Amino acid sequence: MFFKIFTVILSIFLITIAAGEIYLRNYSFYGIEYFIQLDEKRIKKDTGNELNFIASHILDNLIKAKKDSLLENTQNISNIYRIVIVGDSITGGGGLQQGELKFAEIMKDILQRNYPDIDFDILVCASGGWSTIQEVTAYEKYCKDIRHNLVIVAYCQNDDAESYQQIRKINGQLLLVFYKTGIPYLSSIPFNQFFTERLLIARFINEYSIKLLQHHKLSPRIKYCLLGDDKIHGAFKKLYTLTKSQRIPVMVVVFPHLVKSTAMHDARMSALIKKWCEEFDWSFIDLIEYYKSYGLEALRVSFKDSIHPNGLGHRIAAETIVKELKW
Repeated sequence: MFFKIFTVILSIFLITIAAGEIYLRNYSFYGIEYFIQLDEKRIKKDTGNELNFIASHILDNLIKAKKDSLLENTQNISNIYRIVIVGDSITGGGGLQQGELKFAEIMKDILQRNYPDIDFDILVCASGGWSTIQEVTAYEKYCKDIRHNLVIVAYCQNDDAESYQQIRKINGQLLLVFYKTGIPYLSSIPFNQFFTERLLIARFINEYSIKLLQHHKLSPRIKYCLLGDDKIHGAFKKLYTLTKSQRIPVMVVVFPHLVKSTAMHDARMSALIKKWCEEFDWSFIDLIEYYKSYGLEALRVSFKDSIHPNGLGHRIAAETIVKELKW
């Protein structure tokens, strides 16, 4: 009798785990909302109610490029080829070691060596935690009036969650709110790292464990997040509208999760993005095809980080993009 009850309970448990894994892997994102206090002096107000954070050195480069564009137009300068890259922390070089270059910097070096008669200017408009929607909004605000020849959208496979980085005012304080779907491990639990590396349901349980056991003061709640397919398509459509009048070509480069367990999710999103690129007549690159031969785990900035590529990952991305450029 005991064995039968045990078998039934175990079967229900395994079925629940399997169903939860399928749901998390294919139909939903989850994570923790983190809050970081901000200095008001570092914040630039947008026209709407929400605020978006963009690093001052990036903003300074975009402002300078806008001024240079006006000068180039008046003096009819034509040997400058300018590329605008919009993205998130991957584009910004998140997690890279000192001395390692971002793919934008490597691209510029390769292009300048191959085409010395052309002056290449590659502008980065990126911030950690940005979604595709925020990237296109930033492009409209900071980049559309800059004279440029190409737009590259660096899409990260965790961008399809509907909860995005934003700045809120709570109890009189400005707080940066971002949505984290990473894997913070609890080292005290045996085999925890092994399972959270391979199972999304284990990651979800892990996040709850951190909240309950560590009382993380910057993690007030964990929640499900619906996939934002329609919102991403809407952002692409907006970018198409912004670029078509000036006939500026667009390339979408998809950076994959650097872990095999998200392969089904990544393939689903890549197929959608490829379809949208065909709709807008844009170039499309899925870096998963170029990363596989090196081993996904070998391209991480650290073992615990399955999002950010290391220096080699950035170099592969840069070489691939340059190779696929259509002049």
